[in-house]
Amino acid sequence: MSHERIIPVYSFNSNYIPSSECSTSIRPSRAPSESEDGPSYIAGKLSEVTSSSGVVVTVDLLLKSLQQSGLPGPVILVGRRTFLGQGAQFTVHEETMAWPEFDHFSTRIVATKQPMFALKPNLRVNMAEPHVQANLRDVYLEILALTDPALRMHPNVVRLLAWSFEPSSFHAPFNLVMEIASCNLSKFISNAGGDLSLRMKYWLCRDVGAGLDALHECGIVHGDIKPDNILIFGEGNRAVAKIADFGGSIYEDLSDNSRIRLGGTLGWQAPEVEENKTITPAQLPKTDNYSFGLLIWGVLLNDGKVPCRIEGEHRQTTYNREMETKGHEIGLHPDSFIREAAFVLLHQKPEDRPFDVKKLFGDITPEASPTNPPFSQPAFGTDLVIESLEDASRNDSVKGRYLSWELPAFAYHFLDDLYSRFMQDSRSVPADVLFSMYLAYTHTISREAGPSNQALDVLVASALNGYEPAQATVTDAYKFYRLDPPEGVKSHLLGWLERATASGSIQAKRRLQNLDLAAVCRSMKDFRTLGGYNRIYSTIDHSKNGLKQQPGVGYGDLHWLSCYGTFDELVEYLDQNRVCDIDQVTENDETALYLACARGASKIVLELLRRGASPRVKCTYFKISCIHWLFAFDEESQKEVLEALINHGGNIDARSREVPFLHYPFILPAGSSLHWAVVTSSYETTRNLIEFGADLLLRDGSDPYIYDDRVRILNKFGGPNQEAFSFSEIGTRGLSPLDHVAMQHDPFVFELLVSLSRNVDINASDEEGFTVLHRVSTTFEKRTRFGNTFSALPFKGDQDKNKDYLGRTVAAIQALGANIEQLTNSAASRAQKAQRGWDFPSRTPLMMAFLTPSTTVMKELLKLGASVHTENDKRETALHCFPDDKLPCIEGVRLLVDHGANVNHRNLSGAAPILKAAQFGLLDVVDFLLSKGADIDERESSQALVTGGSNIFAFLAYEDPTWRFDTDCEVLKVLEARLFTCMDHEKKKRVLERGSDQGETLLHRFASKAMPRCVEGLILNGAPVDALYYKYRRERAGDHYIKESWCETPLDAAVKTGEWRVKYMTEERRWRRSEYEDLERRDKQVIESIKRAGGKSAPTEVVRSRFDFDSSMSSGQEMVGELLKEP
Repeated sequence: MSHERIIPVYSFNSNYIPSSECSTSIRPSRAPSESEDGPSYIAGKLSEVTSSSGVVVTVDLLLKSLQQSGLPGPVILVGRRTFLGQGAQFTVHEETMAWPEFDHFSTRIVATKQPMFALKPNLRVNMAEPHVQANLRDVYLEILALTDPALRMHPNVVRLLAWSFEPSSFHAPFNLVMEIASCNLSKFISNAGGDLSLRMKYWLCRDVGAGLDALHECGIVHGDIKPDNILIFGEGNRAVAKIADFGGSIYEDLSDNSRIRLGGTLGWQAPEVEENKTITPAQLPKTDNYSFGLLIWGVLLNDGKVPCRIEGEHRQTTYNREMETKGHEIGLHPDSFIREAAFVLLHQKPEDRPFDVKKLFGDITPEASPTNPPFSQPAFGTDLVIESLEDASRNDSVKGRYLSWELPAFAYHFLDDLYSRFMQDSRSVPADVLFSMYLAYTHTISREAGPSNQALDVLVASALNGYEPAQATVTDAYKFYRLDPPEGVKSHLLGWLERATASGSIQAKRRLQNLDLAAVCRSMKDFRTLGGYNRIYSTIDHSKNGLKQQPGVGYGDLHWLSCYGTFDELVEYLDQNRVCDIDQVTENDETALYLACARGASKIVLELLRRGASPRVKCTYFKISCIHWLFAFDEESQKEVLEALINHGGNIDARSREVPFLHYPFILPAGSSLHWAVVTSSYETTRNLIEFGADLLLRDGSDPYIYDDRVRILNKFGGPNQEAFSFSEIGTRGLSPLDHVAMQHDPFVFELLVSLSRNVDINASDEEGFTVLHRVSTTFEKRTRFGNTFSALPFKGDQDKNKDYLGRTVAAIQALGANIEQLTNSAASRAQKAQRGWDFPSRTPLMMAFLTPSTTVMKELLKLGASVHTENDKRETALHCFPDDKLPCIEGVRLLVDHGANVNHRNLSGAAPILKAAQFGLLDVVDFLLSKGADIDERESSQALVTGGSNIFAFLAYEDPTWRFDTDCEVLKVLEARLFTCMDHEKKKRVLERGSDQGETLLHRFASKAMPRCVEGLILNGAPVDALYYKYRRERAGDHYIKESWCETPLDAAVKTGEWRVKYMTEERRWRRSEYEDLERRDKQVIESIKRAGGKSAPTEVVRSRFDFDSSMSSGQEMVGELLKEP
């Protein structure tokens, strides 16, 4: 399916809305926002950021350029990072880019360009700071040039593949990801050592000329043409030259009267640039062409170096004389194209130079291209890489059609920078971006969040700018954060709810019903006047230029009347056109009946049905039925409309595709009308659908486990925030309406079923064994169709009321017969093995609640009798099911222990809960469990390949980031409280002295992680400084392995960490100098502590031994003994 953009009536352009306050909101416009005529791509973009002082780029404009360009990102960078070079604007590294395919990851070696930000040692770079804007300009111009549709795939312009953030850096700076070159033109000529053929030089110069012409045709002046900015690539069997580095570019979007001064590199500049003369836009391309003439001269006669100059002599004259004396030496014919090309390009006056340069090279055919030096063809071309990246960067649900009002993908890495920019200029960030920022804040704050002024700041600003989804949310947001709105906000709340209701927000309508019923009536009248939900999905124009529609407009008069007309107008039209096709569809595959249903126009719907309209037709790309829009009708008319639709053939259980929604919850699930009713909390609609027999257990075919690490290994990464996710290999049955209700903690449906004594199989499960009660433990983390993650909790309002709803929900589910101890499918499940590729054990609802983690759900389940002692197929209890979210985890552990959980219960592998807590780095949990009687000498099973036999404290060793010592200090506190003061001296000695199966002691581990405080504490409490850690590596040699074995002391471990750091600093420049010095100080502190205690290095001898594939390895202790034998 092509990636098609639909531009419905709802857009950012019009201000019309009846009986409501005027604002700058999104309003109807049928026409696309960008005309195909008018200014060029680049001129149009650059006009947005040009001021009297030149091009001014701020972080909000950078983000906008990324969103509008469609450039994939952020992409994943993995593996080693090798420094390649540094210029005036960027540093360049070689890295590996990875992106997910269905069953594997693809990789590509790339070049990453990082702007030369002025970084502060202990503060992450903020791209809203004024001193950073010059760097943003360089980035912006690079993106602008290389995403121009006319240049994106040009064979002689370097290709920008994606963008990313540098994950290994504290500052996580912004990167441009480029195709990687073999070298630049200067180095290519130098490496050839004088053996570069004239024909090769000709073709390389011709490549540059072709690229330069393409730039100029797009209105781009490079401004710094020289061999260092020309990159060489291998394509087929020849070298190809591509123009690169556009950070200093100038764009011809200025008036004819504008005067410009250019930069460039000394020696490669045109005379007018060297003399710092002002240049008109018409002269700009000629300055590039002069530099290109110098480049030809340098390549032909000067090994790529800058040509010489003679004081007082025009360079054209110097070139001509040099060519006369040296041309024959390189085999250049006096009438050669290339000789004449350089001459005419070096005219002193810009007006005498040609505009097009490629034609100066004649029409030599590609067959004449050189074959040396040889280059190998890449495994797959850059075009395929770009196509794969674009596919990987889009969520599956938007690979087909998407709507122009949908919130674009938003990388949360920009959040702090955008907020700083917003505080500098509140009008700088558009309303929809402000709302995207609010969604980001709901995700990044705590689940049990307190006040978040930043979140409310951007939400209120978005509402003040007229963005209806924000206006629908403000009331609930203040309730969630337990804050009273200030008077300046409070005065707007009623009006915002009216406007949001008129734009289709069920959330706002529900709140408004509690405040002003008359306002609800006004808003719903406005809603239908504007076409109801057709306003956000249909392309039918609201304006009425005479009823008769023009041919080719994509819809007929009947469609317009169903969408915007009155009942009397529609009846009159039908009476006058009795032979019309009442089920004819629009360009968007909508019938008149469907449009009337999406509008919630009950009288029109009933009239169309009376005249033969069919409700069986599924409409639009999303395959929506008429009954899906039942919640758009007034509550008093819904039952009559539903009965009529069913009586005329409508299918109450017809399923749609997933549909984007303007308001919360932002997505209407693939499923039936009952699915839509329950996710929008349309209670009366839900009641009516259930009364008319809607299937409560009908599954929607979605995949609820894409992001669920409780069920699958999340082995893919993607989306705007590179979230971990998974693919389903066997297909999924999806969610039922009851599943959705349970996930929302909404008791209405369950209490309704209890009151009706409705018999429903509440313990029905899907292919993973999840029941409705398991769904209660689902996270409130949601996503828009473009992958923006947010929390649903702030949209639910008052936290205390929501806790009450949760209790009522769980109680009602249990009253319907739910089994509170039911386990999901076991590790032996065939479906599970096929789908997961990992032996995940079965789980009870309580276990799932702890894994989520949700202590509120845990409390309710425990209150209703859930057992902390129930075991799954791995003999794990709930206390083994640690989440990786530290704060809720310690709360959940305390809760389980308070209800009698056994802290020393062992699973099938013999492990107690504390071992997993240590492996997850849950320091608070380890400390708490030790205080409740867990064993300080709990160890990893010897079956573990690397960490077998390791003590729990070994897993707490983590290297702190630069300028931070949190882990070192906190772990030391636990060691002091639980190990160093242990009254069982034998056990304490065993923990300190006995290492893992390979001999790695705690001192080895903490020394290797550069934790000086813990190292000092261990030494003071008797940790052996000369303990030997057996290490080995294996290499395959034919039909056997060669095993190399050696030993390390704690001192060796610390020294090797320092050596590793030096290596990566030298080769990859992984840290800034100040950051590296901070880490280096830690290494030295550890080394000095060990040496003061008498620590020494182990013997350097490496033992080599042969092992056949079927022979068993010697034990670590035996190998250590061999190393220590006297020679």
